[in-house]
Amino acid sequence: MSIATDLRSLFNRPFSPWITPRKWWVVFIASLIGLIDSFWIMLLEIEGIKNPLVYQTCTAGDLFNCGIVVRSWQAQAFGFPNPLLGILFYELFLVIMIVARYGFTPSPILKNFLSWMLIAGWVFSLWLFMQSWMVIGVFCIYCLISTLACSIICIVLLTSFWNQKKLL
Repeated sequence: MSIATDLRSLFNRPFSPWITPRKWWVVFIASLIGLIDSFWIMLLEIEGIKNPLVYQTCTAGDLFNCGIVVRSWQAQAFGFPNPLLGILFYELFLVIMIVARYGFTPSPILKNFLSWMLIAGWVFSLWLFMQSWMVIGVFCIYCLISTLACSIICIVLLTSFWNQKKLL
């Protein structure tokens, strides 16, 4: 058996009934982008401690300045860097998508837990966006990417969970 045959058989498996292939790909890609983005923001924070000039890579005019956002108190709302929460959030939903690709269907209790995690993550992400806009006065480009990824994941998965409940 060749590697190409193994890969073909991997992608020819049926999807879980609770999510369509198109929605699966959207959530998978958004989770992957969010995970990479959160890692990148975390690396920026670590490097920014040693060298504040690192933040110049994501500074564009008066509207975008990662250095100001990352050094604000909102960047550590729970006493540790927010990108750690992003890494856990996106990793969780990336794993859910990977196991859903193999036919895993979450139980109603797990769907409720995931729904509350989605809502909490989305509310926190939108709160951070509002803090950047209204309080800090500048945006972090990478934080905006994370907010967009979180919003896409939340909307797609909550509608999938809601449609599944409606069908039962």
